[in-house]
Amino acid sequence: EEERIGRGNDALGRILITGLIHLETTTLVEGFPVEYCPVRYPAFGVSMAIGGLGYLTARRLARNGHHVALATSTGRDPLGRVLRTVLENDGISAEYVVQDLDQTLQSVVLRAPDGQEQFNLDLKGTFDKWKTPEGALIDGAVDLDIKVSSVMPIKITVLVKGVVDVSGAVTGQAGID
Repeated sequence: EEERIGRGNDALGRILITGLIHLETTTLVEGFPVEYCPVRYPAFGVSMAIGGLGYLTARRLARNGHHVALATSTGRDPLGRVLRTVLENDGISAEYVVQDLDQTLQSVVLRAPDGQEQFNLDLKGTFDKWKTPEGALIDGAVDLDIKVSSVMPIKITVLVKGVVDVSGAVTGQAGID
């Protein structure tokens, strides 16, 4: 039962993060506005990673040794299965991952050398689903010590004893928004 929610220590108890996970493709651009060019060849300028504030928050906590699970939706597609495997490999429980979308969420980030970025997040028509941080994904998650919501609009809320700093520290007895 204890190992159900991620691997790690019990310093904070069991933590549930609700939020997005998606495939993020980043490409370098020369600047903004982006000038039209039918084909570009940015050497080592295109990369892929797993993104989403929910995933990134859960990963940081798991790397700091906490028991953590992510409540999110993925697609009923090969990418959704890959993301579930990534979670498990990162020590994050996928128990609350629901494969209820036709396609997994994706984003494209345009990044200029001066640091400016443009994020293009395709929620696959599910924006209304992400407006409510405590949705149906976690109805059964009542036996947890800490729940953290990191969904649209981006907001992190700690609902119990301590304030979680994603660097791994715990401070105070108050919650944060």
